[in-house]
This record gives sequence, C-alpha cells and structure tokens, in this order.
Amino acid sequence: SYFLGGASAIRQSAMRNAGLFLDLMYGGEELEISFRFIKKNHKILYTPQIVVLHKASPRGRNSNGKVIYYSIRNRYWLLIRHLPMHYFVVNISLWNIVWFFRSIKSNTFSYFIKGVVDGHKKCYQILKSGDRSVLSKDAIKYLKENGGRLWF
Repeated sequence: SYFLGGASAIRQSAMRNAGLFLDLMYGGEELEISFRFIKKNHKILYTPQIVVLHKASPRGRNSNGKVIYYSIRNRYWLLIRHLPMHYFVVNISLWNIVWFFRSIKSNTFSYFIKGVVDGHKKCYQILKSGDRSVLSKDAIKYLKENGGRLWF
C-alpha cells in the first residue's frame, strides 16, 4: 500500500502519470506519492527477496525538533489532500498523540506545537482552495486489502 524511498524502484511511466514527489522537506513523501500511484491504478509491489542494507548517519539528518515539526506538519498536509474526512480526523488525532509524547520525551514540545499550527494553516488553505483529491472507493478498497494506512 506504500513504500519506502530508500528501497524502491519506480517505473518512469508511473512517475510521469502520478507526478513527481512533493517537496515536503522531511517525511511523508513516499506515503503521499503512494496515494497518488494508487489513485492512478498503479500497483505497489513488495519483493522480500531483495534486501537493502541502510546505514544511517550517526549524526542524523535533522535535529529531534525538526523531525517532530516536519513529521506532524507533513502528516496534516498529505492526509487532508487524500483521505476522506472521517479517516483524516481519526488518523491525524492518533498521530498527534504519538508526536505529542515523542516531543515531550525529546524535550521538543515547541516544535510539536509549531508543526500542529502550520499543519492546521495548510489544511485550511487546502480546504478553502478545494485542492483535495480524495481517494476513490476503489482506492480505499485497494488500501484495505493491502494493509494501507487509513485510520493510522
């Protein structure tokens, strides 16, 4: 139902059809474009025979605060674009709880608040502009059959 960018291969025709990755800065890009692939009736295949070894930098890519901020902000942005409202409300509420506790644990609560505020602002803009492309019933069915992320 979705993929991880570091361990993927994408057909050029699928990318042309669905459009390029959104520049979300950090986190959620793969889930967002997965929704668009599914909307365009492209299948996401999992091949467990291929093993990817990923060595993360010990210094990391971003501070804990930036990870918290972009993770929650981007989650708002991509969910409001693609999910029907009942899934959006439950999904974003559960992710808010997760990132709230992670921000408390990592002493980055101010980043969490900023992510929520900026996420709400973008949701308002998207709803006001009508820039939503909600998953169809067939896409929802596909996600349910393939363990997709609808409620969380």
